Amino acid sequence: AVWICSWSCSSAFAGTLTHRPARSPGVSLAAAKKAAPKKAAPTKLTKTAIYAKLYEQFPANVEGMTKTGAKAAETARKKLIVSVVESYLDIAASGLKDFGEAKIGDLVSVRVVKKPAVKKGTKMTVAGRDLVSAGKPAMTKLSARALAGAKKIAGLD
Repeated sequence: AVWICSWSCSSAFAGTLTHRPARSPGVSLAAAKKAAPKKAAPTKLTKTAIYAKLYEQFPANVEGMTKTGAKAAETARKKLIVSVVESYLDIAASGLKDFGEAKIGDLVSVRVVKKPAVKKGTKMTVAGRDLVSAGKPAMTKLSARALAGAKKIAGLD
């Protein structure tokens, strides 16, 4: 079907006419431009979000300070929080390197697993059948296991 525009347009088109206003009738143009689009909710907890939550939990005491002094105290507090968290993770990583195992709080246990190389042509009996291996190089992997604390927090316990 061909429709002719009811607003005295000179062209014809197929379909129906719909007219949607660009903004709500009671909203000014300036207010419509200021209204920012809503951000989608985050899908995962990022490093920045973790630090932001830590900053909220441990606020700086800035009572009686000037603006510049308060800002400097806030910056120093944030740097201290970041350095403490990074130091904790560095110590856990060095423990993993030195001892082959490290625990991060009561949440996760990480272990280094070393698998030896298998020579080509090695005969093995698997499920009653004799197999000849193709040979594999030695591998080193990390194995992570959730501990009781993580399971309790996640509601799996």
